[in-house]
Amino acid sequence: MFLLHQKFSNVHELKNFFDESQKLEIINSQQMKALLVINTPPNIFEEAIQRNLLSFSQEFIDRINYFPFERQNIEHIYLISFLTNLTELNIQFNKVSDISAISRLKNLRILDLSRNSITDISALQSLQDLMTLDLSFTRISSFTVALPNLVDLNICGNTLDNKSGLEHSQNLQNLDLSQTNSKYLKFTTPQLLNLRKLMLQANDIQEITYISKYQLLQNLDLNYNYTLQNIEPLKYCTQLIKLDLSNTNVTNIKPLQFLKNLQYLRLCYIKIQDIWPLQFMKYLKRLEMLKTQVIDLHPLQHLYKLETIDIQYANVIDVSPLQNLNQLKNIFMFRNKIQNWEPIKHHKYFPELIDGEYQFDSSQKEPTADDLTFYNKILKVHSSHQQMRKIMNNNKISTFRAYVTQKKIYYYVMLNNQTMLMNKEVDLLMQFIQNSTSYLD
Repeated sequence: MFLLHQKFSNVHELKNFFDESQKLEIINSQQMKALLVINTPPNIFEEAIQRNLLSFSQEFIDRINYFPFERQNIEHIYLISFLTNLTELNIQFNKVSDISAISRLKNLRILDLSRNSITDISALQSLQDLMTLDLSFTRISSFTVALPNLVDLNICGNTLDNKSGLEHSQNLQNLDLSQTNSKYLKFTTPQLLNLRKLMLQANDIQEITYISKYQLLQNLDLNYNYTLQNIEPLKYCTQLIKLDLSNTNVTNIKPLQFLKNLQYLRLCYIKIQDIWPLQFMKYLKRLEMLKTQVIDLHPLQHLYKLETIDIQYANVIDVSPLQNLNQLKNIFMFRNKIQNWEPIKHHKYFPELIDGEYQFDSSQKEPTADDLTFYNKILKVHSSHQQMRKIMNNNKISTFRAYVTQKKIYYYVMLNNQTMLMNKEVDLLMQFIQNSTSYLD
């Protein structure tokens, strides 16, 4: 269709193609995705136009403001240089290395160059009205262009030795510097006081003193900074709504007591035990503390807006602090030391808590019909999904697992991490099947 994967060695071949198709003038923005010229000599379109071998009406050019060429195996983008009214250009996931043609597109507001082989971005200096720029996972080693109107900038996945261009982006609100060798951020902090979102994953950051200046921050990601320990500066970021401190060396979360607006908090794979600062987070909706040393959940007992709790691989014994959290819809507590689920068995949302992992203690007694009814409640929702509904075990606790497939339930028993069918429970298992199947009819 149109120029779909065509190859032209000279301007005459290009002209002949257009003469035969006579369709270029009726192309619209929806059909742009089918338009692709690959492996053409540089400037073939410019030469064709200059020699009057090919013409585009101004009306046609003016109405093109969006150019979606993502994932098309493109190597050259000379084609776009005459589309001066473009406001949005997306060429992510291609093989582009030369972006000099972009310097003529001064009306661009949104530009996605991610996942290309770009090393030189000096052509971007002329795009003074650019507001959104994605250069993630290219091959740039520095970001020195001054783009004062940038609001969103993603340069993650590049080893950057120079980030001086950030000093000129006073309007930046969203900045992704993940995996950019940003162990020591040398740019001047006052220039970025409008930041709302800052992503700093995997930078081997050891200290975050500069963070205290970003008091408008709402989203901060420090995941995979394994040497980061002192988070004292965070107490000044009181507008934070989302925070990720997973995979750091943090052991003391005392500064978090001041973050009363948090709604989403991740503290996974860190050596924390005492979570008392969380009691002040009255707006918290999602809490993830996978692989920690947490034992006591009482600091959570008055967090009535909590909807999801993920505390797998911890040392939790007592779930009674959760019994009055009526908004809870997801609980993930696999591999803890919980001995009694009674406090939350009759939770009003419990039938919806099916994607988590649930435990019961049968180390002291055999499963009863009441236990099986409890599992039945878990399984009664989303029965059409062909996926495992887990009721996992705590260490040496035996459990049932059930698969729901085409209105049939398949199950087995796990005891001491070994799968077996326990004959003495056959009657109870049959009752379990009968009760569960009734929900699937």
